[in-house]
Amino acid sequence: MNCWMIFVSLANIDFGAVLNCLQHETHAEIRLDKLSLTVKQVTEIFNKPCNLIATCRPGTYTDRQRKKLLKAAVDGGAKFIDIEIESKTGFIREMVTYANEHDCGIIISHHDYHETPSIDKLEAITRKCFKYGATVAKVVTMINSDVDRAKILSLYSLGKNIVAFGMGEKGKLTRILSLPMGAPFTYASPDQGMETAPGQLDRKTMEEKINLLNLI
Repeated sequence: MNCWMIFVSLANIDFGAVLNCLQHETHAEIRLDKLSLTVKQVTEIFNKPCNLIATCRPGTYTDRQRKKLLKAAVDGGAKFIDIEIESKTGFIREMVTYANEHDCGIIISHHDYHETPSIDKLEAITRKCFKYGATVAKVVTMINSDVDRAKILSLYSLGKNIVAFGMGEKGKLTRILSLPMGAPFTYASPDQGMETAPGQLDRKTMEEKINLLNLI
């Protein structure tokens, strides 16, 4: 049985609940944009002996506030920070530089919540992520058909350090296939009803499905 690297996405819970979850999780994504945390609390969380991704999507906080929270995560010992490719160039450069100076990995990500574009566009987005300094390029799109599934999974042919899968009901299969196809890691919710994205599976289900594939 393979030991798959699955990051459990933590969101919409309080500080105490985050700490409680980290007592039994080795890998977690901390959704700072969906958690009301102080800078001090962020640093405390990322000081825990876990592999943690710091994610702070636009919308809840200003760019200045997002930088402050992400830098606190880096200072605390984050394994990765996640930066959207659509962010302002200056924002990306500042955060990439800060992460590199502190030996923190960089996920540069793209999310399309409506559709899956052409393979050419998907490949261009992936290359742009690496051009901007990504350790890992993450490309996630809405899956509306079998063709969309094939398009998003085709990105694994570009090489290593790519995380590519789809959202929505039709995207669930791509989440399951992402690790066997070469993704260094993937994401799951800690339990049913705690999803942070459409089509996200809970960790138990994800592990069961992936291990079943491994037996075929």
